[in-house]
Amino acid sequence: MVTSIGNAPCEFYGYDADGNGDVSVPGDDWQQDISYLRNTVYNMVSLPKDECITDKDGQLLRYSYVNYSPYGQPAHIHRVDKYLDLQATTHIEYDPLGNIAAVILLLLSGKL
Repeated sequence: MVTSIGNAPCEFYGYDADGNGDVSVPGDDWQQDISYLRNTVYNMVSLPKDECITDKDGQLLRYSYVNYSPYGQPAHIHRVDKYLDLQATTHIEYDPLGNIAAVILLLLSGKL
């Protein structure tokens, strides 16, 4: 089912009890792989580093990765969506106390 919220198109999918594609809909299965930052010097080992979403045939659908500040704060979040043909980068800036001061989204569309 495809609909929209404002001008943004949205797609809604059904899922089974385990969070997988609804088993009653053939061919909608996908896999999510997440790797984590391995910075043991500063004990930053549970921060997501990158994420890949592939379809049932192993075809890349979406990919994202995060760059962190030396303090473990997300500084840049990069996303590529092959299905929607979009790229987005979110820049996050912090004030001297570590609070979020600005969030800037750069969205690119076109042939990836």
